[in-house]
Amino acid sequence: MSCPEELEWSMYVDGAATAAEPARLAEHLASCAACGALVDALREEARALRAALAAEDAEIPIPALRGAAARRGRLGAAAVLIGLASSSFVLADVLGTLRVPEPLAALNPFTRADVLDLVFGACIFIATEGKSMLTSAIQTAGAAVLVALLVAAALAAAGRGGGAAVFSAALAALAALAFSPRSDALEIRRAEGVVSVAADETIDDTLIALGRDIEINGTVTGDLIALGQRVVIRGSVGGLLVAGARTVEIEGDLGGSVLGAAEVVTVGGGALARNVYGFAREITIGRDARIDGNGVLFASTARIDGPVGRDLYGFAGEVEATGRVGGDLVAHAGTLRVREPARIEGDVIAHVSSENAVSVSPGTVAGDVLTRLRSEAEGRERRGSEGVGAFLAGQAVRFGAAFVTGLILLWLVPPIGRISLDTPGETVTSAGVGLVALVAVPIIALMTAITLIGLPIAILAVLAWLAALYLAKILVAHLIGKIVLDRTGRPAHFALALLVGLLLVFVAINIPLIGGLLNFVLTITGLGMIVVFVWGLFQERPLLG
Repeated sequence: MSCPEELEWSMYVDGAATAAEPARLAEHLASCAACGALVDALREEARALRAALAAEDAEIPIPALRGAAARRGRLGAAAVLIGLASSSFVLADVLGTLRVPEPLAALNPFTRADVLDLVFGACIFIATEGKSMLTSAIQTAGAAVLVALLVAAALAAAGRGGGAAVFSAALAALAALAFSPRSDALEIRRAEGVVSVAADETIDDTLIALGRDIEINGTVTGDLIALGQRVVIRGSVGGLLVAGARTVEIEGDLGGSVLGAAEVVTVGGGALARNVYGFAREITIGRDARIDGNGVLFASTARIDGPVGRDLYGFAGEVEATGRVGGDLVAHAGTLRVREPARIEGDVIAHVSSENAVSVSPGTVAGDVLTRLRSEAEGRERRGSEGVGAFLAGQAVRFGAAFVTGLILLWLVPPIGRISLDTPGETVTSAGVGLVALVAVPIIALMTAITLIGLPIAILAVLAWLAALYLAKILVAHLIGKIVLDRTGRPAHFALALLVGLLLVFVAINIPLIGGLLNFVLTITGLGMIVVFVWGLFQERPLLG
């Protein structure tokens, strides 16, 4: 009779075996000295680990902040809701009036007409995908916390000479990672020559392919990131395709969106279930191809012969459409030609420099053909129509939301209001840390989001990053107000300091010419203060102040 695996003995020691197994394992244990020694070692390690965890739990202090938050109870929850509501209000106001350069105006997803669509779309997404994403996030966070606790216990036990506990903690951490629920993994293939996926090959992971020529003839069930001189997709990709090359050729089916940057992008065939974002000198959508979503094309020449299920946006020197477009065709181009057998189910909106730059064959457009001439005078007139009153009203709304949010933050987390920048060196350090966080966090989040298990972590990181950006100037404003009021010789209430500081900050960031620069400096400085404060929570004392 062969000896049971070590995992079975571990479950036996922990009492996790089924009812029929203990008798069999006990019978084997009585006749096998090697297994007896292994079980004794496992029992010793389990006892050491329990002792280390018990000692570690006894040494962990309960933060005073938790008691304060508990005492505030429902009132604190109500304050948080008020802060979220005010922040949402100002966010909606900002997004609704967001201005982008005229050639890219059609890409702005936050026009007032589309805000409701965005909200409803988010609600539908949360209803259909929220449960699985939340489950994945909880499982990932739980595994991370478990590993952190085990490592901390192992280090504590090692400091007391508990070598067996160190081994047991490491083993348990590996087991937690090994048996945690898996999702899409990541496979990297690289070569100086050709990187290929054969026609009869299926990759159940996200694939990163790096090489001179990349040929996908088989199936990739996850996302595909392909970087090389030539990328050819003849098989199928279940997720997102990100391709960067001199030439990109797509002949197969894709379940996600396409982001292609190349000298020449050709979609010759296949069904593309989502959107196509193309950046190239020449982009061609062949007659045998089918795009179910939107097409957003940046090119010198863009030719669309195949059907596009929704809207088509062309930013090019020359746009020519002979296929079917299920929505609107919006062109910011030097010339636009819509020729038979094209069928545009929506409107054709051409942003061109002259009427002669638009050519539309009769009977090809179900909606209207609108020609909008570009001129500097038009832009100046549109900007001037906003008026001083609308500007002041918007600033008042932003100021009120910032003040309410700052009050709630400083009330719920009083230590954050005690951060100070006493020297120019600390100020420069904080700005430098903030600049690094400003650039690094979205890059790290993007890299983490490559696999499905990292997606909820990346989303949470980006949300925290956005929240920190919003709070950055509020914290700097409170610090400025506190400095100004301290010069009067009497310490002021944090609400008054916040009010004074916000007034000064709002005046500063609206100064012509230098307001934008001041806004950036204040933002990265405040972001650095937040990063240093959070880091200081894990240290014996804060790094600043």
